Amino acid sequence: MRPRLLLVEDNALVARAFEMLIDAYGDVEIASSAAAASEALATKSWTAIILDIRLPDGSGLDVLENARRAGCRSPALIYSGNHQPSELNRAFALDAEYLVKPATPNALVSFVAKALEQPALRRWVETWAARYELTPTETAVLFSAAEGKTRAEIDAEHETAPSTTKSHVHNLLAKTGDTSLLAAVTRMLRERD
Repeated sequence: MRPRLLLVEDNALVARAFEMLIDAYGDVEIASSAAAASEALATKSWTAIILDIRLPDGSGLDVLENARRAGCRSPALIYSGNHQPSELNRAFALDAEYLVKPATPNALVSFVAKALEQPALRRWVETWAARYELTPTETAVLFSAAEGKTRAEIDAEHETAPSTTKSHVHNLLAKTGDTSLLAAVTRMLRERD
């Protein structure tokens, strides 16, 4: 099954240009409004989401926030002609990358290519989790670490206290036999290659 890419852009020319850049990576669906994007996010799963902030009927940030609340964890890229600190901070809080217009084509393609790697990484983490009988929380911690997140970022992402994350890591290491989370991630990624 080809990856599914949701492009939320109300300017038809920009949408077509972006579509031409990324259509080799998957099936691109264009939503030209917040309502259309919300419906697409509610009814289908997506490999990656690319959203403009300023839409005729709302904000791309609001669309993403609602999708995140509903459980969507697809990689997201917010792009805008503005670089307001409040927008940047909100995008970061929603676990999205942020790109300021005009952006180079390479930046958009790089985001999509990176997003395509995540499902393969997730499948490998889940394979490893099954092998070592990791709990869902231990699996989520391992996946976050494999993405390169720090302990503080893992705490924030999972909304847990450092001591709770430390406990999950301790249990994970007891099951895998590794001496550190870095060692577990390194070994897991080496086995994948």
